[in-house]
Amino acid sequence: MTSGGQDGYILPNQVNPDLLGPPMSMSAALRFGCLSVRKFYWDVQATYERINRGHPPPSHSLTAQLIWREFFYCMSANNAKYSEMEGNPICIQIPWYKKPDQLAAWEEGRTGYPFIDACMRQLRKTLHGIFTLNSLSAPSRLA
Repeated sequence: MTSGGQDGYILPNQVNPDLLGPPMSMSAALRFGCLSVRKFYWDVQATYERINRGHPPPSHSLTAQLIWREFFYCMSANNAKYSEMEGNPICIQIPWYKKPDQLAAWEEGRTGYPFIDACMRQLRKTLHGIFTLNSLSAPSRLA
């Protein structure tokens, strides 16, 4: 994949984000109904087929992102607990470990596992790290 995208597909706001410029996303227009999702979908399909001589869009296309957006919107529409795990009917209730001493050891980089400890010390020092929380079998809200 090149820095500009793959198969002619590019997301300008992800390749070189302009944080001070105007938004390059259609999300607000779609969210507030200024742009019909159905019209946007069919316009994207027609434009892609015209440019690519009838070939369907790849699975990582704007259309696929639009479908995921609509899926998650539908999942959240009538679910007051959508942003939470407990009481959310679409979440699997995971019995997380509740061991504060182990969590503190992980946060402070003193687990005894050199790679993990180095990553956590890097995160504490630079506020940037490569260690992922989901490898810990712990909820992200603990960190």
